[in-house]
Amino acid sequence: MRDNELAQTDMLRYECQTCDMAATVVATPAAALAWLDHMERHAVPSNYRVWAWTVVELDLRPDSAGG
Repeated sequence: MRDNELAQTDMLRYECQTCDMAATVVATPAAALAWLDHMERHAVPSNYRVWAWTVVELDLRPDSAGG
């Protein structure tokens, strides 16, 4: 990552529509597998909602070049 690039993290929010379990996780293969493991316990494994977004780290430090 270059100095002028902002750090980013992809996030997911899962909500099971069968048992009302919910999870907000960093989007990783391990998180997806854990959610799929939960959903496989239900008769309809696709009965869930998911939202995705990206968190961007903002550099809010004052500009050291002047001002």
